[in-house]
Amino acid sequence: ISAQIIGGAAFQAGLHDVDIAVTDENGAPAADARVAMSCQGDEGWRDAGTVGAEGSLRTHVPNTTCDFAAMAENGARASELGVAFDGPGEVSLTLQLDDAAPVVSLSVDAEAGESGWYTTAPIRVSIAATDDIDSTPAVEYSFDGEAWLPYEESIALSDEGAHTVHARATDEFGNVSDVESGEYLVDTVKPTLAATADPESRGAITVEGSDATSGLDRVEYRLGDGDEWTAVESEFDEAGTLVATLPISDAAAQVELRAFDVAGNASDIVELSWSAAEGSDGSLPSTGFAVQGLGVGLAVLLVLGGAVFFRNRVRVQLNA
Repeated sequence: ISAQIIGGAAFQAGLHDVDIAVTDENGAPAADARVAMSCQGDEGWRDAGTVGAEGSLRTHVPNTTCDFAAMAENGARASELGVAFDGPGEVSLTLQLDDAAPVVSLSVDAEAGESGWYTTAPIRVSIAATDDIDSTPAVEYSFDGEAWLPYEESIALSDEGAHTVHARATDEFGNVSDVESGEYLVDTVKPTLAATADPESRGAITVEGSDATSGLDRVEYRLGDGDEWTAVESEFDEAGTLVATLPISDAAAQVELRAFDVAGNASDIVELSWSAAEGSDGSLPSTGFAVQGLGVGLAVLLVLGGAVFFRNRVRVQLNA
């Protein structure tokens, strides 16, 4: 209830006597406490008087509903709201001195990943405030800690990037809480990835990646039809380039690649393939002559200075 007291209009005939008693937290008369009242039809609060040493005063009200408030010199306050009258009545006000500030807390309706980033949006931030006496302290929030707005409902955060929300609360006694802040990181966009194979070095790849928000984290690869993904040991440089050599055998191979950003978003999969290396099918590389085995023995040929040595029975035919 506002401590401001506004002069009220004169009452019409048919007023009732109302005795107001004001006591402190220990139940003793609260001498010199100031009393205000606001009845239906009044514009704001009006002065009802100051209680004497006995802690009481008498005022007059019509057939209506009124609110009452009292304040002591030390800042202790009391209120009684919505008191209906159709005749004489009594109102008791017990002062409470509240010098404890409210406590605020922030919560979010989503769960961040291990990196601390949220990968879905919007996320909604809720603010709660508790106070020993005031059940509904006024809550405010700010994005920069300077411009404060009244908090009415959860705050939706949709934009990519880092968001900071500050919160504070003020109780009816004017006590202001400490400012609590929460940082919320949002990245819902997957990174981009492009990869090329080095034709001069089997298994060597160059990867180009980019991520606008949380940044690139790693690249993983999967061989053939396998289910297991393996992290590439190389890291991206500042330009978003990664160079690595994958463990590709001499047989024909297909590799799938994907990139992750720091938030945990995965890129589209990129495929690279290699044809079989020369001689990888078990045949000997071409040397200008053909070897035909007689029987099942495996020919072993050593060409040294134009001479041909062989084990097992073979027939050597030079190619034209």
